[in-house]
Amino acid sequence: MHLQVKGDLEKKELQERLKDLGALEGKHALLQSELVVAGETLEESHLQRDLLKQEKHELTMALEKAEQAVAELSEAQNKLSAEAADLHVATAKMSSMNEALALDKVQLGKLMLQYDCLNMEMFLFLSKPNLL
Repeated sequence: MHLQVKGDLEKKELQERLKDLGALEGKHALLQSELVVAGETLEESHLQRDLLKQEKHELTMALEKAEQAVAELSEAQNKLSAEAADLHVATAKMSSMNEALALDKVQLGKLMLQYDCLNMEMFLFLSKPNLL
């Protein structure tokens, strides 16, 4: 009987070990599937990181291009402002010259009138019969 009890105990222990083994295999399979999911998630994260790096690079390039365009536009604006200032100076000079020309024209008109008057007086003087 002692052998039978020992055999029953060994059988029971074997069953418990098989049960534990089944539980461990189930746990192992679950952990393996979790590992696969974690690996896929990690791979997806790496892909997303690479896409974000690419997008960052593209945005950095676009920003540099935009900053260069702003600098060029700023330079063009400065040139146009300088040209506008030069045109204002030239306009002021032309206005001053026009005023001087208008005064000269008035003065010339007066001189012409005096000349015409003198010319007329001389004509009248010369066309009188000589009384001497």
